[in-house]
Amino acid sequence: RHEMAFEGIPFLQNTFSLQNFQSYLQTEELGRSFVGRRITQSTMNIAQREIDEGCPHGTIVLAEEQTRAQAGLESRTWNSLPQENLYMTLILRIHKDSALQVMSCLEPCSALSVVLTCQSEGIEAKVKWPNDVWVNNKKISGMIVRHDGLGNFQLGIGININSDMASQTSINAVSVREACGRRVDREKFLANYLLSLENPLKQKPSHILNLYKHHALFQSQDLINIHPHETGVDGEGYPATVVGYSSDFELVVMDWPNSGDSTTLSLQEVSVRFR
Repeated sequence: RHEMAFEGIPFLQNTFSLQNFQSYLQTEELGRSFVGRRITQSTMNIAQREIDEGCPHGTIVLAEEQTRAQAGLESRTWNSLPQENLYMTLILRIHKDSALQVMSCLEPCSALSVVLTCQSEGIEAKVKWPNDVWVNNKKISGMIVRHDGLGNFQLGIGININSDMASQTSINAVSVREACGRRVDREKFLANYLLSLENPLKQKPSHILNLYKHHALFQSQDLINIHPHETGVDGEGYPATVVGYSSDFELVVMDWPNSGDSTTLSLQEVSVRFR
């Protein structure tokens, strides 16, 4: 199923090319069904409609621009820059016997897939706990996962591909183009990302965890500052030392708050920065 329109307006033919994307795609299921929009509030809203209407596993909902995209915590929204980047939601329909494993591994797998795809473009990227991807201390990708408890997952993801992020002084971000010094084929990048994601989702969590540790921005003994969400990240935060990552992909630290014991951090409670 391939749908590329927005309220009767054809999807822009001089931007994302479905034909080129299909020529690059090597997956078995991911991306084989595609829904495109020129502009929408959020691809996750369209994805929910697609789930309700019985779309197949692996359906991609992509938009050139989002006006109220969700970022991280449920209450946060942001406006995406028009065109040039990748704004999408991937729909996964998972059997209930595998849903718990997918729920714990989906965001780490997705972040790792962005890292590996960036590496194929000659860019050294890292996973910033829990699910952002950073290059040279700037954000290049972020994601959010929704699930309904019935085996239906929505992986919402934004990747800065060709935009001029340096001009966006209000955000600490970079694009793939800025990182590698040339424009990048978005269709090829998306196809490679989906291929990188499809196989790890079938792997054991322990294998994914080892990859996650290897590509993680925060490594053992790194000095960091922990910022509770209620205070924001502008202050100094609380100092801590990274111990490692738990089997559930949680960040484990020492000496926070000055207890001398190890603590497992919750994404819902804190943000983390280098000290």
